[in-house]
Amino acid sequence: VPMIGIALLLALTVEGLTKWLHRRRVAQPLFIATALVVACSAVVRTRTRSAEWANIEAFYLNEIDHAKNPGRIYNNLGMYYADLRDEARAIKYYELAVGSDTGRIFAQPHHNLALAYVHADRMPEAMRELRAALQVDHEFIYSLSVLRDIFARQSDARRQLLVESAMADVKAGRTYDFPAFEAAVLAD
Repeated sequence: VPMIGIALLLALTVEGLTKWLHRRRVAQPLFIATALVVACSAVVRTRTRSAEWANIEAFYLNEIDHAKNPGRIYNNLGMYYADLRDEARAIKYYELAVGSDTGRIFAQPHHNLALAYVHADRMPEAMRELRAALQVDHEFIYSLSVLRDIFARQSDARRQLLVESAMADVKAGRTYDFPAFEAAVLAD
C-alpha cells in the first residue's frame, strides 16, 4: 500500500516536470537521457543479481546478511553443503538453523541435522535431533523413517516395530500417543 502513494507522488512529479520541461523544449531529450540511464542501471543490477544467483553458496551467504530471521536460509545452505558431502559445514549451518526461530517452528532443520550426524557417525546427537524433530512435529514421517532404519541396523526389533506402528498411524491419518512413543522409543 505505501508503494501506491509513492507511485502516485512520482507520477505527479513526473507530470509536473514534463509540463515544465515541455514549455522549455528540453523535455524529449531529457526524457530520453533519463530513460537510458534508468534502463542501463536496471541492466547492470539485473546482471549483478543473476551472477549472485548463479552461485548457490554466494546467494545464500548474501541472503543471510539481509534476512531478518535467516533460519530457513541456514537450513538451505546446510542442504547445499550436505549435497557436496561437506558434513562439517552442513552441520554448522543446520545447527544455526536449529538455534533460530525456524528450529522451534519446523521439524526439517532438526531432521537434516540428524541426517548429517548419522553420516558423521555421531549417533547420540542424531537421536537427540530426531527426537527434537518429532517434538516439533509428531507426524514428521521422514524422521520416523530414519528412526526405523536406525533401529533396523541396530537389530532393535522392539523399537523398530514401535516406530513402524507410529508410521502406519501417520500414513492412515490417525494420531498416535507421542508421549508414550517418546518414552518407549526415544528415552535416553
